[in-house]
Amino acid sequence: MVDPQGPSNQRRRRMANWLTRAFFRRSATPGAMPVSSRVATWVGIVSASIGGFMGLDTYRADVSKKVDQSVEKTFDLIHRFNEPSLVQTRQRVLSYVNARRYCDSRWISRELTDYDYVTVLDFFDLAHACVEAQLCDQATAQKFFSPYANYQWPILQTVVANLQNEEQSLRADDGFSVGIATFAIDPVDAPPCDGNF
Repeated sequence: MVDPQGPSNQRRRRMANWLTRAFFRRSATPGAMPVSSRVATWVGIVSASIGGFMGLDTYRADVSKKVDQSVEKTFDLIHRFNEPSLVQTRQRVLSYVNARRYCDSRWISRELTDYDYVTVLDFFDLAHACVEAQLCDQATAQKFFSPYANYQWPILQTVVANLQNEEQSLRADDGFSVGIATFAIDPVDAPPCDGNF
């Protein structure tokens, strides 16, 4: 029987049969995957690749944002370090440090108290804790706070020991002054004073 539509209709039927077998039936060849499975596999591979690249890009953006935020937090700490009230406290502590460095007790501020030492040392502990928690950027904090710590820590070690040994001390815990000790990566030694200081 001759098809009234001619050869074009036969081609359409063959194509429909092929698509039906490829997408809806199992392959007759054992071990061979139907075309739909192959397509699905390739779609999965391409999707996973695109998803991987997008995930990596998102991760990089998150890391960059975290670094930016940690540097910003470090600058907030630096700003607090330079606030007038803390600057005055730091100057009183520095008067003692300079007096010990130059063996001249006339340098010591008359307003200096134990609370001033504790305030300055607590600030360094706070900065250290911020870096340890990865909320602050270590390189930025080290760059800014190390010069202060290097200059003061060799002198303040004895003050810390005295505060920790006092019976009723403001700070006697072992964690006290860990921050300034950590930031003092290259301490500047001070010559010993004679017994008149």
